[in-house]
Amino acid sequence: MVVPDMVAVFMRELQDQGLAFALDDFGAGFTSFRYLKDFYFDILKIDGQFIRGIAANRDNQCLTKALLGIAHHFEMFAVAESVENDRDAAYLARIGMDCLQGYHFGAPVVHPPWRQDSRDRRRA
Repeated sequence: MVVPDMVAVFMRELQDQGLAFALDDFGAGFTSFRYLKDFYFDILKIDGQFIRGIAANRDNQCLTKALLGIAHHFEMFAVAESVENDRDAAYLARIGMDCLQGYHFGAPVVHPPWRQDSRDRRRA
């Protein structure tokens, strides 16, 4: 068995146990469309270079719609990375993006506020 086959078996076994796999930064760098066919990803995260300023950029609109269509064809949950303003968020929601992620919704943190609240309640 070659490495891609072993990885596909490994992923399928873990998915059967409830684990989900995401393909991050899709469309940038060395990510390949072949991964969509050879592996069983649950989530496709569209790289932020296509998302930033999308409401005013027709090229990125075209590319993002295509990537969203591919994600949905392969029954993957599509995530837009790097959403930084209301206009971009509204556009992405309008085209049917499944999830929006970025500074518009909050900066990354090491200790999310909801975890702090639960620790405070346990101490009380």
